[in-house]
Amino acid sequence: PDTTLFRSRDALVWLEGHTRNQGGKLSLAGERFAVMGAGAELAPTSMLLEAGAEVLWIDVREPNADELLDPRLAGTLSYVKGGADLLAAPERVLATVKAFADGTPVHVWLFAYAGGATQELRLTGAMNGIAQAVPRRLVKSLAVLVSPTTAASVLPEDALVSETRRKHAPAWKRALAAAGRLKPGQCGESGSKVSYSIVSIQGMSYQAAQYVGKLLAAEAWASYGNELGEDEA
Repeated sequence: PDTTLFRSRDALVWLEGHTRNQGGKLSLAGERFAVMGAGAELAPTSMLLEAGAEVLWIDVREPNADELLDPRLAGTLSYVKGGADLLAAPERVLATVKAFADGTPVHVWLFAYAGGATQELRLTGAMNGIAQAVPRRLVKSLAVLVSPTTAASVLPEDALVSETRRKHAPAWKRALAAAGRLKPGQCGESGSKVSYSIVSIQGMSYQAAQYVGKLLAAEAWASYGNELGEDEA
């Protein structure tokens, strides 16, 4: 079976059961999250705090007063005074995550991003390195944000539908295809196809970070865990 789909199903089953056990309310009280890039626009930091979680804020900036004093936030927010730089001091971030864990498994979530100067790829590499350096016994879950524009595998049944539509396309579509104005949305061979979903303006660093640093890393972690070797103290 597709490992990614299998893990997604597990997550949804856990979420449904956890909510039911909490009387129909989603409570993350007692759950702890180390969020790298906690101040990023798409990071779920505020939602975690609203659900009662304990969150370690890892970002180049400190949380502002609104983020610290929002009355809706039932959880606990910890952060590094002056901010934490993933690129300049990854070893200090690793030490901070380990100290936050304090011997108990935590959720390690990777959401940092920044454009320009290949920062996307370098940030992803730094976060992955930190996540892999955290002893497996201290990692309760790993999460990354994969852009919807990242090239992904096309399921065989979807590829079949696309091919059938192409063969029976109306005359105007066939004319556009012959003129090179309408192209297939996927490519591949030997039954394996990948969608054409790359947005060129996002750049090579962004695409490499999304596909190699996030999508492939997530699949490897789902299959083998966050470490390649033995657990460390």
